[in-house]
Amino acid sequence: MGYSILIFHLTQTIADDISNQANGLYSRRKKNAKKAGANPRAICSNSWGELGYRQPMGTGQIPSVTSGSGEIETPNIRCRSVKPDEPKQSECIRASFTGVIEMRPATEALQRRGVTTPKRQFFPCSSCQTDTDAPPLTQRAQLRLCRKCFGKGKDHRPRELNDLTGAQWARYSKSVESYPDTRTEKQRAHGACFPKSLALQQIEIFTKRGETVLDPFVGVGTTLDAAMESGRNGIGIELNPKFARLARRDLKHANKLSLSQMIIIDDARNLTAHLQEASIDFILTSPPYSTLLKSVRGNFAYKWREHSTIDPVANPRPYSCRREDLGNMPYPDFLAAIEAVMKASLIVLRPESYAVWVVKDYRNLKDKVPYVNFHSDVTLAASRAGFVLWDMRIYDQTKFRPLVCLGFPSRNFYINMGHSFLLTFKKTA
Repeated sequence: MGYSILIFHLTQTIADDISNQANGLYSRRKKNAKKAGANPRAICSNSWGELGYRQPMGTGQIPSVTSGSGEIETPNIRCRSVKPDEPKQSECIRASFTGVIEMRPATEALQRRGVTTPKRQFFPCSSCQTDTDAPPLTQRAQLRLCRKCFGKGKDHRPRELNDLTGAQWARYSKSVESYPDTRTEKQRAHGACFPKSLALQQIEIFTKRGETVLDPFVGVGTTLDAAMESGRNGIGIELNPKFARLARRDLKHANKLSLSQMIIIDDARNLTAHLQEASIDFILTSPPYSTLLKSVRGNFAYKWREHSTIDPVANPRPYSCRREDLGNMPYPDFLAAIEAVMKASLIVLRPESYAVWVVKDYRNLKDKVPYVNFHSDVTLAASRAGFVLWDMRIYDQTKFRPLVCLGFPSRNFYINMGHSFLLTFKKTA
């Protein structure tokens, strides 16, 4: 069997593990010793001895095991010194000692512990000489730097996707997120807008300043407002002229910011008639919901008003009476139209870029459909169009949606749907 030669740094953790074992035995015996008048020092020495160790001589030292082979046995390490003249039971080894030790054959010691390669390398920092460790084959291990010295200085690695710092990147990566839900006057007129804080976050994640964002169902322009505020260009498609006018109203200052904000009144399925291939850096949108707005009574959730302090809130009115409006289509036709928009979006989106669709499942109790799995149907449409499902974030809205009694007191129990989905799709090369 071959032997592996490793460089090891014996840390104070080993001493703590051994000390805890001895002190535990010592504490138990001390109670009895007081009754018998025994010497506590003798008890301490006996405690270490019965565990197979010599008592440590001072702070920062690690006792060796008293086995006949001279092996050092701890919960994490099984090794022996390669020094031929080292006594079988040595005095204490200092925790700061760095030396060469000979590991037992992998088939004996390492395999019994389920370890075939070291998980960390121990070394003094090449900059400040502080003892440290790092996973093997990492950049910090190769440079032999401690965590503090490695983190100093500006990160010069190129930003390929966005302008975020590492801290922002981590903060924006939560799988469940809530957003401030402050509504503007035009958002209340529309009735079904996502918060601007949501749009700002997604735009900052998937674009850099100066790039172009598209919303094929722009509504009253929340996406374009966020794009302008974050220094991005924006393009919106909207079928309803009234909503388009409301969206344009807040984009008058775009030219002063050297940004382009454009709203096109047309069917979203006609994207390719207005935009060039691979001209968009990011797509953010929330589609209409088939005939949902016509199938749900405005106050159905607030029928128990005598027990509620919440005023009834009406559902948004249908966006238009036009046949080409996706919100007026039967569900199968609606999904076919969504897939057509996905295909057009894939054409105008740049390779290796993203599209985020904000969607919500719902119930169509008027047609006796207890649960419409809308987010799965949108995902399937995107897959058929050529997108890859990249991620899914839960948009937690429970803070802004009061709990109501759905189905009480019948045998039909319904949960309150207090969340939406942010479906992230990617156009892969």
